[in-house]
Amino acid sequence: EELARVKKARRKAALLGTDSQMSYLSKLCEVLAATGSWEDFFDHRERYDAVTGEDVMAVAKRYFTRKNRTVGVFMPEGDEAQAVPVDGTPAAEASAPAPESAAKATGYAARTTSKVFDNGMTVQVMPIEGATTVGVSLALRAGDHYAPKDKPLLASLVSEMLNKGAKHASAAEMAAMLEEMGTGIAFGTDKFTLSSSGKVVSDDLGVFVALLGDCLRNPLFPEAEFAQVKEAYRAQLAQAMSDTGSLAAVALSQKVFQP
Repeated sequence: EELARVKKARRKAALLGTDSQMSYLSKLCEVLAATGSWEDFFDHRERYDAVTGEDVMAVAKRYFTRKNRTVGVFMPEGDEAQAVPVDGTPAAEASAPAPESAAKATGYAARTTSKVFDNGMTVQVMPIEGATTVGVSLALRAGDHYAPKDKPLLASLVSEMLNKGAKHASAAEMAAMLEEMGTGIAFGTDKFTLSSSGKVVSDDLGVFVALLGDCLRNPLFPEAEFAQVKEAYRAQLAQAMSDTGSLAAVALSQKVFQP
């Protein structure tokens, strides 16, 4: 009964996953990479139908064995270890939780150093003991909400253009430097913020932040790159126009919200 339900769900998932030209093409490529023949896509559902409960059990018995199992145990150090029994001790016999004041002393706020610059920018740093990489997260009040009513895509287009070359590094030079660092710089927007995030090894932090700052303070907005970004937006719109889910969401929004 469960197997029949799964098969039915998979057949429907195959239809839902190929209801636009791009998703259909993606599935064909996926099957080609997995089996060597894109034609295998067309008898994929029939192969599901041929699977029996005995087949499933045979695979489970073959792979779900103790020999194949990997077990990880996290054992906190310091004060936290006292509150987390790891030796089977009943919870009632474990050490009492630390007072609320002590918990706050070891929380994010206590471990974070903040500095507000003259221009209003706030920088927060939280060190992690033993870490060899640095995560960088940036947010500015420059999301879609702040775009002019007659140019609603302005914030999104700006975010797409910020990493297309800056005063001190062209797009190609920046790409080469970031590739060597094993990372990248990309920007995106939501309702209220323009944001970016990335992670680098500690030695590369200075160069990464310099590139990030150059993108934000000295972007070049080259015309050729801007034309490509706009063409990509047109292509995404054309793709969405063939997707029933996207069309339904737009129609609903137009009915529910005022222009």
